[in-house]
Amino acid sequence: MLFGSPTILWALAALSVPVIVHLFDFRRYKRVQFSDNYLLVQLLEKNRRQNRLRQIVIMILRMLFIAALVFAFAKPYFPSENAISTTGDRLFVSVYIDNSLSMETSDGKTDLLEKARVKAREIAAAFPPATLFRLITNDFLGINDRFVARDEFFDMLNGVETSPFSRKMSQVVSRMSDLADREASNGNHFFYLLSDFQKVTADVSAIKENAKRIILLPLAAETPANIAVDSVWFSGPLQLENNIITINARIRNHSNLLMEKIPVRLYVDGKQKGLADVQLTAGGSDNVAFSFTVNSNGSHEGYVEIDDSPVSFDDRMFFAFDIASSVSVYHISGSNATATIPKLFGNDSLFNFVSSPEGSVDMDRIGSSGLIILDELSQISSGLASELNRAADAGTVVLLIPPADINNANFSSGFQALGLPMFSGTDTANTRVSNIDASHLLFRGVFETPPANIQFPTVFSSYRFSKASGRSIMGLLNGNSFLTDYAKGSGHIYLLAVPLQPTWSSFASNALIVPTIVQMAFSGRMMPAVAYSMDYEYGIELTGSNAKSEKPPVLKSFDGTTELIPGYNSGNPPRIFLNGQVNVPGAYRVMSNNTTLMSFGLNYPRSESFPDCFTIDDLNKTATNRKNFSVNSTDSNTALALADMDGGAKLWKIFIIFALLFLAAELILLRIWI
Repeated sequence: MLFGSPTILWALAALSVPVIVHLFDFRRYKRVQFSDNYLLVQLLEKNRRQNRLRQIVIMILRMLFIAALVFAFAKPYFPSENAISTTGDRLFVSVYIDNSLSMETSDGKTDLLEKARVKAREIAAAFPPATLFRLITNDFLGINDRFVARDEFFDMLNGVETSPFSRKMSQVVSRMSDLADREASNGNHFFYLLSDFQKVTADVSAIKENAKRIILLPLAAETPANIAVDSVWFSGPLQLENNIITINARIRNHSNLLMEKIPVRLYVDGKQKGLADVQLTAGGSDNVAFSFTVNSNGSHEGYVEIDDSPVSFDDRMFFAFDIASSVSVYHISGSNATATIPKLFGNDSLFNFVSSPEGSVDMDRIGSSGLIILDELSQISSGLASELNRAADAGTVVLLIPPADINNANFSSGFQALGLPMFSGTDTANTRVSNIDASHLLFRGVFETPPANIQFPTVFSSYRFSKASGRSIMGLLNGNSFLTDYAKGSGHIYLLAVPLQPTWSSFASNALIVPTIVQMAFSGRMMPAVAYSMDYEYGIELTGSNAKSEKPPVLKSFDGTTELIPGYNSGNPPRIFLNGQVNVPGAYRVMSNNTTLMSFGLNYPRSESFPDCFTIDDLNKTATNRKNFSVNSTDSNTALALADMDGGAKLWKIFIIFALLFLAAELILLRIWI
């Protein structure tokens, strides 16, 4: 048996008081004269032995009463197997408050976050005044990486607000342990976890056992039915001025109820552009598409929203995008190149078409163009191959049209650098294109399957090459490939088996050349995401030549309320990193030297949209046989529950009962034993 307040045991010295009272009879007797006291002497002798026994019993009862009372105030207990003392100068308490968005859920009176603040105050009140406390939230703020006194801890609790970031429970406990070992490795530590214990984040089974006492305090709330705007994306990689733009949104049902006729609205630049409704099966999702036009280039913002309660943080998803006034096409022509490509792009204002002879290549234009066409060059230099590789890695599309009189020696090193197979010979047998890969991105949206009566190009001669590492998207009757796609980084390199000379094929005059090569221009540059989560851990790639500056870009909100310098990596491609700096959802643009590099929306993470939580019974099962683990209900008085739990079996109530029994026995004895 141990004592929580052993210093009170000094009061056992009071046991000497009944002994002193017993040894020294302080009563005064009155002398009375009797003529004959013989009979009285015999009676007194008989009663003296009875009185002595009674006084000894009364003395023992008084001593037992005093001892039981002193023991009760000394807080006796039998320590449990995993008990840790809650007394001493080295007592440290770390309190984690889950301030994620799901803690905004209310029971009709107050939200879970406010309940967590109240419980945290009760925890602090349950410990001795000399205890030091530390507050941990999902923000992982540096200011909380220290232990403070109780009053300062209370001030910190008042400043806890909801955060867009959520943390795995194992990650939180790991941080608690690291800070505890660093700041107070020899102290007695208690970790209290206040959370709704959502199943997506409460990986309690993954928490590593250690010498610290870990107490789980689930905050109960009814699981709400929740629907959310899960994601948004454009149907095509390029959005053009005065052209129809189609954006898609996925609405997800996180409940086990059927949701019918849920209205979905689209807003672009502050104006409603679309309205639709969806029907969601239990646990299912549905996609809705909106089409609209934008009459000006530059950056634009928008959002898709629904109406849902009580969980509302995921009812709106922001996005942003950049409108291009034209598509950049760079044509590098050899001496024998035909006029097919200039005729295809040169007279259309939709394309920013620039053509240069192979002797005057603008290397800077290569990096800023969506489509680069190498039209019957006499050779591919190592410098040109290097720039093409860099552009393709960033998402540029390259079309290589071979010359009619190819010299393998002039192309072998360039082809090798680009990862292309060298031509192995010329097939002079007449044939034609026989099949098209309709599922390829070039033909996606053009036709689902090629029409039965389509007129395929006739081929009189063609180059043979291996397509083992590429994807044949147009094939010949003889089994050779007519047009092959070689994926390169985020871009594509297309290799044509014929020059555009009429003596080689009829492709230049065939209707298929328009959707084939024009779609290459539209697919140039990879499709950037238009919306990200604010806790996005990976770098956001910046596209375009303006992103090559070594100077870090600036991230600005469209409404001008937020401006910050994100993490920046100037590699290829360059990337920015959010690093948890943004906590306000909305539309943002990345800028460098007053030039917009790209635009996108930042939104609350959707991981909190899954409302299912662990119950206290679930947590008890998980904590079973886990050393130093316990689960407490927060429905009762938390301060008393936490004060009683750390010493094992408490005995003070038993000693109080014994003290009362001894006192009652003494009173009864004094009355009946005369």
